[in-house]
Amino acid sequence: MSKAEGRKIVIRFTEAITTSVWGNAWQGDIKELGEIVTSHGGWSGYIAANAFDDSEATNWIPGYRILNCWIGIALPNAVNVSKLVIRSTQTHSNWYTGWRLEGSNDGSSWTTIVTSGHTTWRQTLTHEFSPVSFSQYRVFCTARSGDYPGFSLIELWGDVIIPINRDAFTIKGQDPLWVNTGGGQELIEKEYPVDDVTRNGEALNEVAITMTDNSLDWFRNVVGDLTVKYNAASGNLAGLGGPVESFEVSFSPDGLEAKNHPNNAETVGLDIQFPVFAFSKIEYVDNDSHEETVGFNIEFPTFNLIHIDDIEV
Repeated sequence: MSKAEGRKIVIRFTEAITTSVWGNAWQGDIKELGEIVTSHGGWSGYIAANAFDDSEATNWIPGYRILNCWIGIALPNAVNVSKLVIRSTQTHSNWYTGWRLEGSNDGSSWTTIVTSGHTTWRQTLTHEFSPVSFSQYRVFCTARSGDYPGFSLIELWGDVIIPINRDAFTIKGQDPLWVNTGGGQELIEKEYPVDDVTRNGEALNEVAITMTDNSLDWFRNVVGDLTVKYNAASGNLAGLGGPVESFEVSFSPDGLEAKNHPNNAETVGLDIQFPVFAFSKIEYVDNDSHEETVGFNIEFPTFNLIHIDDIEV
Protein backbone atom coordinates (compact mmCIF):
# COMPACT_ATOMS: atom_id res chain seq x y z
CA MET A 1 0.00 0.00 0.00
CA SER A 2 1.37 3.36 -1.02
CA LYS A 3 2.38 5.78 1.70
CA ALA A 4 2.91 8.64 -0.73
CA GLU A 5 6.08 10.71 -0.31
CA GLY A 6 5.77 10.64 3.44
CA ARG A 7 6.96 14.21 3.78
CA LYS A 8 3.96 16.42 4.59
CA ILE A 9 0.99 16.27 6.96
CA VAL A 10 -1.83 18.82 7.01
CA ILE A 11 -4.05 19.17 10.08
CA ARG A 12 -7.40 20.80 9.35
CA PHE A 13 -9.19 22.30 12.38
CA THR A 14 -12.90 23.10 12.69
CA GLU A 15 -12.19 26.78 13.21
CA ALA A 16 -9.53 29.26 12.19
CA ILE A 17 -6.17 29.25 13.94
CA THR A 18 -5.69 32.88 14.98
CA THR A 19 -3.89 34.07 18.10
CA SER A 20 -0.09 34.04 17.96
CA VAL A 21 0.08 32.29 14.61
CA TRP A 22 -1.09 34.03 11.45
CA GLY A 23 -0.80 37.63 12.59
CA ASN A 24 -3.71 39.00 10.57
CA ALA A 25 -6.06 38.32 13.50
CA TRP A 26 -3.65 39.24 16.33
CA GLN A 27 -3.02 42.78 17.51
CA GLY A 28 -1.18 43.87 20.62
CA ASP A 29 1.84 45.45 22.27
CA ILE A 30 5.01 44.04 20.71
CA LYS A 31 7.24 44.36 23.78
CA GLU A 32 6.90 40.67 24.65
CA LEU A 33 8.36 39.70 21.28
CA GLY A 34 11.68 41.48 21.56
CA GLU A 35 14.39 42.85 23.81
CA ILE A 36 14.47 46.25 25.49
CA VAL A 37 17.40 48.33 24.21
CA THR A 38 18.58 51.80 25.23
CA SER A 39 21.49 54.21 24.98
CA HIS A 40 21.31 54.78 28.74
CA GLY A 41 20.41 52.06 31.24
CA GLY A 42 18.84 54.47 33.71
CA TRP A 43 19.74 56.88 36.48
CA SER A 44 19.56 55.82 40.14
CA GLY A 45 17.27 52.84 39.59
CA TYR A 46 15.04 54.46 36.95
CA ILE A 47 15.83 51.65 34.52
CA ALA A 48 14.69 51.15 30.92
CA ALA A 49 12.40 48.23 31.83
CA ASN A 50 10.22 50.66 33.82
CA ALA A 51 8.96 52.21 30.58
CA PHE A 52 7.64 48.82 29.40
CA ASP A 53 6.23 47.34 32.62
CA ASP A 54 2.59 48.48 32.03
CA SER A 55 2.77 50.67 35.12
CA GLU A 56 2.44 54.45 35.08
CA ALA A 57 3.99 54.65 38.54
CA THR A 58 7.52 53.74 37.39
CA ASN A 59 9.88 55.74 35.19
CA TRP A 60 12.82 55.44 32.82
CA ILE A 61 15.10 58.42 33.42
CA PRO A 62 18.42 58.28 31.52
CA GLY A 63 20.22 60.83 33.72
CA TYR A 64 20.88 64.47 34.44
CA ARG A 65 19.81 66.70 31.51
CA ILE A 66 20.45 63.91 28.99
CA LEU A 67 19.57 64.57 25.32
CA ASN A 68 20.12 62.61 22.10
CA CYS A 69 19.37 59.43 24.04
CA TRP A 70 16.99 56.68 23.04
CA ILE A 71 14.98 53.70 24.26
CA GLY A 72 13.24 50.99 22.26
CA ILE A 73 12.66 47.37 21.28
CA ALA A 74 14.85 45.08 19.14
CA LEU A 75 12.96 42.19 17.50
CA PRO A 76 14.18 39.00 15.79
CA ASN A 77 12.06 39.81 12.71
CA ALA A 78 10.31 42.80 11.18
CA VAL A 79 6.90 43.48 12.76
CA ASN A 80 4.10 45.75 11.53
CA VAL A 81 3.40 48.63 13.93
CA SER A 82 0.61 51.20 13.61
CA LYS A 83 0.21 52.83 17.04
CA LEU A 84 2.37 54.37 19.77
CA VAL A 85 1.18 55.08 23.32
CA ILE A 86 3.70 57.04 25.36
CA ARG A 87 3.48 58.77 28.77
CA SER A 88 5.77 61.37 30.30
CA THR A 89 7.35 60.88 33.72
CA GLN A 90 5.57 60.90 37.05
CA THR A 91 8.10 63.41 38.42
CA HIS A 92 7.07 67.09 38.49
CA SER A 93 8.58 69.49 35.89
CA ASN A 94 10.58 66.75 34.12
CA TRP A 95 9.60 65.51 30.66
CA TYR A 96 10.86 65.38 27.07
CA THR A 97 9.35 68.20 25.05
CA GLY A 98 10.78 66.81 21.81
CA TRP A 99 11.20 63.21 20.62
CA ARG A 100 10.64 61.08 17.55
CA LEU A 101 9.68 57.46 16.98
CA GLU A 102 12.11 55.79 14.57
CA GLY A 103 12.33 52.40 12.88
CA SER A 104 15.25 50.44 11.42
CA ASN A 105 16.07 47.01 10.01
CA ASP A 106 19.83 47.20 10.49
CA GLY A 107 20.39 49.42 13.54
CA SER A 108 22.25 51.99 11.45
CA SER A 109 19.76 53.57 9.06
CA TRP A 110 16.73 54.98 10.87
CA THR A 111 13.40 56.16 9.45
CA THR A 112 11.32 58.77 11.32
CA ILE A 113 7.75 57.54 11.89
CA VAL A 114 6.37 60.14 14.33
CA THR A 115 7.74 63.49 15.56
CA SER A 116 6.16 64.79 18.77
CA GLY A 117 6.78 65.82 22.39
CA HIS A 118 5.10 66.13 25.76
CA THR A 119 3.91 69.45 27.19
CA THR A 120 3.58 68.45 30.84
CA TRP A 121 4.28 65.61 33.28
CA ARG A 122 1.94 62.59 33.62
CA GLN A 123 0.71 63.17 30.05
CA THR A 124 -0.28 60.23 27.83
CA LEU A 125 -0.04 60.71 24.06
CA THR A 126 -1.42 58.28 21.47
CA HIS A 127 -0.25 58.41 17.87
CA GLU A 128 -1.85 56.20 15.21
CA PHE A 129 -0.29 55.96 11.74
CA SER A 130 -0.21 53.86 8.59
CA PRO A 131 1.44 50.48 9.34
CA VAL A 132 5.22 50.37 9.07
CA SER A 133 7.43 47.29 9.30
CA PHE A 134 10.80 47.28 11.07
CA SER A 135 12.79 44.93 13.28
CA GLN A 136 13.90 47.75 15.59
CA TYR A 137 11.92 50.64 17.04
CA ARG A 138 13.15 53.44 19.29
CA VAL A 139 12.08 56.77 20.80
CA PHE A 140 14.88 59.29 20.24
CA CYS A 141 14.84 62.28 22.64
CA THR A 142 15.77 65.75 21.30
CA ALA A 143 14.47 68.40 23.75
CA ARG A 144 13.65 68.49 27.47
CA SER A 145 11.97 70.28 30.32
CA GLY A 146 13.62 69.92 33.73
CA ASP A 147 16.81 68.20 34.78
CA TYR A 148 15.61 64.56 34.88
CA PRO A 149 13.17 63.93 32.01
CA GLY A 150 12.05 60.46 30.93
CA PHE A 151 9.03 58.23 30.23
CA SER A 152 6.76 56.18 32.47
CA LEU A 153 5.06 54.14 29.73
CA ILE A 154 5.81 53.12 26.13
CA GLU A 155 3.58 50.82 24.10
CA LEU A 156 4.03 49.90 20.43
CA TRP A 157 0.98 48.23 18.91
CA GLY A 158 0.84 46.25 15.72
CA ASP A 159 -0.11 43.13 13.79
CA VAL A 160 2.27 40.38 14.76
CA ILE A 161 3.19 37.18 12.96
CA ILE A 162 4.72 34.55 15.24
CA PRO A 163 5.97 31.31 13.67
CA ILE A 164 4.33 28.09 14.83
CA ASN A 165 6.67 26.24 17.14
CA ARG A 166 7.74 23.14 15.21
CA ASP A 167 9.22 21.58 18.36
CA ALA A 168 5.67 21.10 19.68
CA PHE A 169 5.05 18.38 17.06
CA THR A 170 6.52 14.90 16.94
CA ILE A 171 5.85 12.20 14.35
CA LYS A 172 6.86 8.63 15.13
CA GLY A 173 6.49 5.17 13.69
CA GLN A 174 8.14 1.79 13.21
CA ASP A 175 10.65 1.97 10.37
CA PRO A 176 12.62 -0.93 8.84
CA LEU A 177 16.34 -1.00 9.51
CA TRP A 178 18.33 -3.21 7.14
CA VAL A 179 21.00 -5.35 8.79
CA ASN A 180 23.96 -6.99 7.09
CA THR A 181 23.76 -10.33 8.84
CA GLY A 182 21.38 -12.58 6.94
CA GLY A 183 20.31 -9.82 4.59
CA GLY A 184 17.17 -9.16 6.62
CA GLN A 185 15.69 -6.18 8.40
CA GLU A 186 14.38 -5.25 11.82
CA LEU A 187 11.92 -2.60 12.90
CA ILE A 188 13.00 0.32 15.05
CA GLU A 189 10.97 3.18 16.53
CA LYS A 190 11.86 6.26 14.53
CA GLU A 191 11.06 9.91 15.05
CA TYR A 192 10.65 11.66 11.72
CA PRO A 193 12.19 15.12 12.17
CA VAL A 194 9.90 18.10 11.52
CA ASP A 195 11.51 20.86 9.45
CA ASP A 196 8.71 23.43 9.42
CA VAL A 197 5.13 24.03 10.56
CA THR A 198 3.21 26.71 8.65
CA ARG A 199 -0.21 27.80 7.52
CA ASN A 200 -1.32 25.58 4.64
CA GLY A 201 -1.82 27.91 1.68
CA GLU A 202 -4.69 30.36 2.17
CA ALA A 203 -6.69 28.15 4.53
CA LEU A 204 -6.99 29.82 7.94
CA ASN A 205 -7.82 26.56 9.68
CA GLU A 206 -5.04 24.35 8.29
CA VAL A 207 -1.53 23.70 9.61
CA ALA A 208 1.06 22.03 7.35
CA ILE A 209 3.83 19.93 8.96
CA THR A 210 6.78 19.32 6.63
CA MET A 211 9.70 16.94 7.07
CA THR A 212 13.30 17.83 6.17
CA ASP A 213 14.73 17.73 2.63
CA ASN A 214 16.50 14.45 3.39
CA SER A 215 14.37 11.60 2.02
CA LEU A 216 15.77 9.30 4.72
CA ASP A 217 13.82 11.38 7.23
CA TRP A 218 10.46 10.79 5.53
CA PHE A 219 7.85 8.35 6.85
CA ARG A 220 7.01 6.65 3.54
CA ASN A 221 8.39 3.32 4.77
CA VAL A 222 6.57 3.29 8.09
CA VAL A 223 5.25 -0.12 9.14
CA GLY A 224 2.04 -0.19 11.17
CA ASP A 225 0.85 2.96 12.92
CA LEU A 226 2.07 6.48 12.32
CA THR A 227 1.65 8.69 15.40
CA VAL A 228 1.24 12.49 15.32
CA LYS A 229 1.64 14.22 18.69
CA TYR A 230 1.20 17.86 19.71
CA ASN A 231 2.56 19.15 23.02
CA ALA A 232 0.63 22.22 24.18
CA ALA A 233 3.27 23.06 26.79
CA SER A 234 5.73 24.04 24.06
CA GLY A 235 3.21 24.94 21.34
CA ASN A 236 1.48 28.21 20.48
CA LEU A 237 -1.52 27.09 18.42
CA ALA A 238 -4.70 28.95 19.42
CA GLY A 239 -7.99 30.19 18.02
CA LEU A 240 -11.28 31.76 19.00
CA GLY A 241 -12.09 28.73 21.13
CA GLY A 242 -8.88 29.04 23.11
CA PRO A 243 -5.51 27.31 22.94
CA VAL A 244 -5.13 23.94 21.28
CA GLU A 245 -4.52 21.37 23.99
CA SER A 246 -2.15 18.45 23.70
CA PHE A 247 -3.29 15.61 21.46
CA GLU A 248 -1.95 12.39 20.05
CA VAL A 249 -3.44 10.46 17.10
CA SER A 250 -2.30 7.23 15.45
CA PHE A 251 -3.39 5.52 12.25
CA SER A 252 -2.24 2.68 10.05
CA PRO A 253 -1.73 3.29 6.33
CA ASP A 254 -1.96 -0.47 5.81
CA GLY A 255 -5.69 -0.30 6.49
CA LEU A 256 -6.39 1.68 3.33
CA GLU A 257 -8.65 0.16 0.69
CA ALA A 258 -6.88 -0.08 -2.67
CA LYS A 259 -8.42 1.71 -5.67
CA ASN A 260 -7.44 1.03 -9.26
CA HIS A 261 -7.91 4.52 -10.61
CA PRO A 262 -5.30 7.06 -9.41
CA ASN A 263 -7.93 9.78 -8.93
CA ASN A 264 -10.09 7.65 -6.63
CA ALA A 265 -9.59 7.96 -2.89
CA GLU A 266 -8.63 5.03 -0.68
CA THR A 267 -10.40 5.16 2.66
CA VAL A 268 -10.74 3.37 5.96
CA GLY A 269 -12.46 4.39 9.22
CA LEU A 270 -11.39 3.99 12.82
CA ASP A 271 -12.29 5.51 16.19
CA ILE A 272 -9.81 7.08 18.59
CA GLN A 273 -11.29 8.05 21.96
CA PHE A 274 -9.97 10.90 24.05
CA PRO A 275 -11.57 12.10 27.24
CA VAL A 276 -15.62 17.70 22.33
CA PHE A 277 -16.21 15.71 19.28
CA ALA A 278 -14.61 16.36 15.92
CA PHE A 279 -14.45 14.24 12.80
CA SER A 280 -10.97 13.82 11.44
CA LYS A 281 -9.21 12.11 8.60
CA ILE A 282 -5.72 11.32 7.42
CA GLU A 283 -5.19 11.88 3.72
CA TYR A 284 -2.21 10.83 1.59
CA VAL A 285 -1.37 12.41 -1.74
CA ASP A 286 1.40 10.84 -3.79
CA ASN A 287 3.16 12.06 -6.92
CA ASP A 288 0.43 10.97 -9.35
CA SER A 289 -2.31 12.84 -7.46
CA HIS A 290 -3.52 9.57 -5.98
CA GLU A 291 -5.36 10.39 -2.76
CA GLU A 292 -5.68 7.99 0.13
CA THR A 293 -7.66 8.94 3.22
CA VAL A 294 -8.19 7.65 6.71
CA GLY A 295 -11.16 8.87 8.73
CA PHE A 296 -11.45 8.80 12.50
CA ASN A 297 -13.18 10.49 15.41
CA ILE A 298 -11.43 12.38 18.18
CA GLU A 299 -12.73 13.48 21.57
CA PHE A 300 -10.76 16.00 23.61
CA PRO A 301 -10.67 16.51 27.39
CA THR A 302 -12.42 19.92 27.48
CA PHE A 303 -14.72 22.08 25.38
CA ASN A 304 -12.44 25.12 25.48
CA LEU A 305 -10.31 24.23 22.46
CA ILE A 306 -9.97 24.01 18.76
CA HIS A 307 -11.09 20.66 17.40
CA ILE A 308 -9.25 18.80 14.73
CA ASP A 309 -11.51 18.40 11.72
CA ASP A 310 -9.16 16.69 9.24
CA ILE A 311 -5.60 15.59 8.83
CA GLU A 312 -4.20 14.98 5.41
CA VAL A 313 -0.85 13.68 4.25
